Amino acid sequence: MSGSTRYLFHDIGPRNFAGDSPALDIGPIISSWWSPTPTPAPAPGEKYDPTNPKMNPLNPQGLKPCCACPETKSARDACFLQNGSEEGKCVELLKKHVECMRGLGFNI
Repeated sequence: MSGSTRYLFHDIGPRNFAGDSPALDIGPIISSWWSPTPTPAPAPGEKYDPTNPKMNPLNPQGLKPCCACPETKSARDACFLQNGSEEGKCVELLKKHVECMRGLGFNI
């Protein structure tokens, strides 16, 4: 029986159990799976500006964060003013606002 399990994992290769080899950083790969839209990479030496339509085609009007998504922003603000920070009262409105902002290329 031990002979059959001895070869089960023969082709896994080197493992990083003791820290003897560098670990693979998969954080950016995994987080990109949940990103609603990819944000374009800025040119080398140039910082990404979500308000610049040339850098961010998702925001062709060049809206600033304060002026983007006014409908979801006002609904979110009204909910928080009415309910305070009570647990769960405004979660859906907050999620909708974050989705809207990300849809315009803002990193939230």
